[in-house]
Amino acid sequence: AMASFRAPGHVEGAFGLERAMDVLARALGVDPLELRLRNFAERDEEKNRPYSSNNLRECYRLGAERFGWGKRADGVADAGFLRPRASFSDGPASAGRNQESGVRRGVGLAAQVWGAGGGPPAYALVKLESDGTADVLCGTQDLGTGSRTIFTQIAAEALGARLGDVRVVIGDTERTPYTGNSWGSMTTASVGPAVRMAAEDARRQLFEAAAQLMDVPPAALSARDSIITVRDTDRAMTFADVAERLGDVMIIGRGSRGPNPENTAISTFGVQFAEVEVDADTGVVRVLRIVAAHDAGRIINPTLAESQLEGGILQGLGYALFEERVLDARLGLPLNPTMHDYKIPTLSDVPAIDAFFVAGVDPSNHTGARGIAEPPIIPTAPAIANAVADALGVEVDEIPLTPWRVLRAVNGERR
Repeated sequence: AMASFRAPGHVEGAFGLERAMDVLARALGVDPLELRLRNFAERDEEKNRPYSSNNLRECYRLGAERFGWGKRADGVADAGFLRPRASFSDGPASAGRNQESGVRRGVGLAAQVWGAGGGPPAYALVKLESDGTADVLCGTQDLGTGSRTIFTQIAAEALGARLGDVRVVIGDTERTPYTGNSWGSMTTASVGPAVRMAAEDARRQLFEAAAQLMDVPPAALSARDSIITVRDTDRAMTFADVAERLGDVMIIGRGSRGPNPENTAISTFGVQFAEVEVDADTGVVRVLRIVAAHDAGRIINPTLAESQLEGGILQGLGYALFEERVLDARLGLPLNPTMHDYKIPTLSDVPAIDAFFVAGVDPSNHTGARGIAEPPIIPTAPAIANAVADALGVEVDEIPLTPWRVLRAVNGERR
């Protein structure tokens, strides 16, 4: 059996495109980063429409700066990846080679774009309970990406509540409001705005009730840490105070996700830089470090978001170096169907990872966020393969980069 790899279809296509970009760069004698900058797309060229936001240039700039692109470890400019195509194809270059061990180092980069704007329909409810706490109800699912935490943050901020006073109830479209599927890196961008609208509706009703109890207009009130205060005074009521005074009268806020702007492309962007060490005698590839710069609009929870980047990079690392389903050509049966035979990265394979987000806010929805789950998986494998090609001086166009494939490339053999 088989199923979709994350970023289905796109991750495979991006490998071919980003490898071809490096081949073209060497044929032209142009820095691979410079070639990508020269061909930066200001608009979505497929459908000839503007992007809602696009900070890919800044990803290139900051990523290259933190990686040290174009410089050796001693700070001297290194144009090893600018070798003319003719000499590149002649065989591994001597630059950066340890003559005794046959180990070579190389660097590479790759970029990605992925539609992650989300959209309607998505609905949410926010209920104020009798103890002053709040429940967020929506039918989405948390696949382990931290959706519960993010919706808690969004609702707490919009309500003016303490984070610990907000609970999120999700995962059941039969008993909670409908939301779309949790896939395509779109959950936060789809459901987050509905949660925010529901929380703001609940706050409006809460302020109306508190205003009557405190004999002031609702516009005079503000809320923070589950306490309602009259501005410029010391008068205050807790959410629990208001809920107790209301008795059985329940405040329920309702929210929905509005449409995305028409004729606008909403995409997430990123670039990754890789440094590798390749043993030309054994074909073993070791990834030393990866620097990843991504643009996903407003980052609601930096810890969760950076974990998504690192997890995606690790999946891309496995895709680049180890993961392969081997089939019996005659019977069509998988020969490595178990976790013992299907190789994935372990802790000893993990490189140094410097993954970060470029600051930005996407105006296509009022949370300012776009999806981030699948994008970091996309450029990792081509960045690693481009670095291996740079190290060896020969093109490597097939993954995973197992030792036997690398040795075939070194020896000029075709499969």
